[in-house]
Formats: sequence, structure tokens, C-alpha cells
Amino acid sequence: TLGSLIACEGSAGGTTRNPTAMVDGLELTESLPMDGSTYILVIATEGQGSLSLTGNLSGTVPVELSRLSAVAGTSSIEVFWETASEVNNDGFELMRSENGVDFEILHFIPAKGNGTGARYAYNDEDVRKGITYYYQLKQYDNDGQVDFSDIVNTKIETSTDYMVYPNPVLSGQLTIHAPASETTQLRIFNTNGQLIYNETITSKHSILKTIDVNLNNGVYIIEMRNNKSEVMHVEKLVKM
Repeated sequence: TLGSLIACEGSAGGTTRNPTAMVDGLELTESLPMDGSTYILVIATEGQGSLSLTGNLSGTVPVELSRLSAVAGTSSIEVFWETASEVNNDGFELMRSENGVDFEILHFIPAKGNGTGARYAYNDEDVRKGITYYYQLKQYDNDGQVDFSDIVNTKIETSTDYMVYPNPVLSGQLTIHAPASETTQLRIFNTNGQLIYNETITSKHSILKTIDVNLNNGVYIIEMRNNKSEVMHVEKLVKM
């Protein structure tokens, strides 16, 4: 679990996360300092004897995450995280989102630490330039408990050599700018991922071309690739 965990282990068996007792259907909870002290809980009922439990309360954190970061490279994003200590850690699911809300699982990384901290890294190569990616860790304890880290985000900046304007576009005309002596592939997708426009442009000079596209009002994704089929520019296009 990422965070503070209260554990009280008693001679009556089992482990409870809080010092809580049930008496005649009434739940009794006592706030006690997590300083490693030993406490004895005695529950007595008239004429029926008593039950005593002895245990320690400590502030042990099974997994203490000290760092989580995402660093954008030229064509991939490296996600780093580091733990200060690990106890009862099974591993981490690294998750990714393009909107910061809906996450998908990228990879499961088994725990490295055994009572001590450890360093982890994952290189996400399935990324596009100009898109902000959000990353979060889902940490699993060996006992099945789970917890989530904070969210970090980054993006690979697009090249200023590739531009599309105006945006928003009012008419059906778009102006395309791309470097000289390159073949540029221009593609436009709707929000369902369907390809609705595809054109390859070649010029010995810096490309500055106006194209006519028949778009309904709405939001689209415009993508430009170089002659190596590398994605060089991605942006949302709004037709008004």
C-alpha cells in the first residue's frame, strides 16, 4: 500500500488495520499513537469472563514512493519511479491515459525491493508527438491490497517546421507548411479514428500549400509524417 498503514497483531489471531472491537453489536474504535508501543485490549462481560488481545501499533509503510516522473525524448517517453522502502510489495502496474481520466494498463513490473528501496524505469515507445500522456502507478501488496500514485504527464513537442493553419478553420481551406526536399504525408482522422483525408505532398522547396478539405463542423486529428514515416506533427483541428 502506498501510504500509512496501521497494523495491530494480537494473540487472538488475525490482523486488523485499526484497533477496533465489537461489543454487543457496537463498534468501538480507539485512536492510539503509532509509536511501536504495546497495548492490551481487555473486553469483559458480566459473568462471561474476558478476552484480552496484545499487539503493537506502528507506522510502517509497506511501499514508500519517493519519486515518479515522465521524461519526453525525441520519439519515446521514459517513466521513472523510485521507492524509499518496500515491504510486502508484489509490484506495479504502469497505466497511461490521453485525457488524465481513462487509463489503460501498459505493463506490470515486479517488485525489486526487499525491505529497502529500488529504482524502476519503463520506456513507452507507442507515443505520438504533440499528444499529452498521463501516467499513474497501481501498486499491489502481496496480500492483495492496492493503491494508486499521483498522476504525472508530459508530451513530445512537435517540430515547428511542420504547421497547419488556420485552426480553428472556418472554410474548407487549410494551409500546410513542411520542410523542403521531403515527402510529407498529411492525414486527417475523425474522433472515431476513421481516416477521412490522405494526401502525399512533395516539393524541392519549403512546402506551403493550401488544400481544400470537406469537413463537417466538429473536432478532428491532423497528422503529418516525414519521408521515413515518422510522425512529426499531431494536433486537434476544429472545424467551425
